[in-house]
Amino acid sequence: MIAHLQLLDELEQQTAALEAAVSHQHWEESQRLMTSRLAILQQLSAEPAADPQVRQRIVAVATKLAEQEQLLVQVLHQQQQAIEHSLLNLRTAERARQLYQQHR
Repeated sequence: MIAHLQLLDELEQQTAALEAAVSHQHWEESQRLMTSRLAILQQLSAEPAADPQVRQRIVAVATKLAEQEQLLVQVLHQQQQAIEHSLLNLRTAERARQLYQQHR
């Protein structure tokens, strides 16, 4: 039997760490945490909890994680858009530099 409550606590801690890693743009750490969280979720789903209170806690944590995941996806999407905008500006600047060099 697995320790469901201990795994849930670990999952919540790793989720908080993931949020911090994403907000600080530590992508390698974010990837490691995502992989670790997936392993915990697989463990939890491999052996369902028999205790109704534990199942209720699992549902509550899963609901909370789903909401947090949506927020993280929004943050990542905003960062992606910012990067795309920066790349577009760089391309525009490079093109302007090339045109300037050609017509000097």
